[in-house]
Amino acid sequence: MLLKKGNIRCAFTYFESGPVVLVTTNDGQKDNVMTISWQMVMDFIPHIAISTGGWNESYRTIIEQKECCICVPTFDMIENVIDIGVVHGSETDKFKEFALGKQAAENVKAPLLSDCLASLECKLESVVEDYGLLIFKGVQLWENDKKQERRTFHANGDGTFFADGEFINLRERMLYKPTKVLFGPGRVSDLHGETLPGKKALIVTSNGSSTKKYGYLDSVQKELDLAGVEYAVFPEIRPNPTDINVMDGAKAVRDNGCDFVIALGGGSVMDCSKCIALMAANDGDIWDYAQSASGGKQNPANPAIPIVCITKEELKKYPAKVHEVLGGDITADPLPLSDEDYLTIYENAYR
Repeated sequence: MLLKKGNIRCAFTYFESGPVVLVTTNDGQKDNVMTISWQMVMDFIPHIAISTGGWNESYRTIIEQKECCICVPTFDMIENVIDIGVVHGSETDKFKEFALGKQAAENVKAPLLSDCLASLECKLESVVEDYGLLIFKGVQLWENDKKQERRTFHANGDGTFFADGEFINLRERMLYKPTKVLFGPGRVSDLHGETLPGKKALIVTSNGSSTKKYGYLDSVQKELDLAGVEYAVFPEIRPNPTDINVMDGAKAVRDNGCDFVIALGGGSVMDCSKCIALMAANDGDIWDYAQSASGGKQNPANPAIPIVCITKEELKKYPAKVHEVLGGDITADPLPLSDEDYLTIYENAYR
């Protein structure tokens, strides 16, 4: 056996939160700062929790003032950070003792620490008294982009610490789970080199003319030919598609022996294609699975068949980006787009 039983009292040293942070407060008269190694990010907002208690003067100030700043020190500050943690704020002016640089925050009375990598102004939202858990909402982030030392450090909980190590960028890998995104000029031409989710696709398009007129359908068909994937075309999606559109599309999947769907178009096509993919694998009517008041609220017995989306729909949501692509002034106002403009945007920026 490779594993052996350990001391349960030492288990937390494997899960100790990090990085070590400095928490600043102001009680209305003076500033204070404490060291905290037990902290946890709870979501993207962000909400952040720290664990402390009434033995800390800063804890009492936070309960009274309902605010603080949570600051992230770097590895070159480690000795000061540890020393701050063993000195009591009622006996020492820690800012003077440790020559801490500070600047005024905008939303709280507690100061920012200018020597830290980042400082987050926080408002207290909840207290779990049994565990000394304080839950804050971050309201303003301040960053020190001129700081040369970027490493933070972490506590093991037994008086030992470790600094951040090798930086590894896995953003591209993370995009593959669960959806792989191809973004940029001419990316449709890469489709044939991708591992497609089936052997025969139903290409779903709108009942308008632009998909054929500007060659988008031809481009996709060419890519599928190169990939050795068969296909059928369902050019029937109307604006604001109905249940009839969905059920006709699902029937087309089955009648043509397709095992995945390609949505080629904008929002109506993408939304309808998702429902087509669901109903191609399940019995009944689409309304049987609707969760609205008039829907059947059933759970589908089978997952939807795979779907691939090829779209320029996002352009409608970001007119500033659209205008920039076309070479005009950046603006946040809605822009009238001609068919030629759409072709330019699609070919040069979003394909």
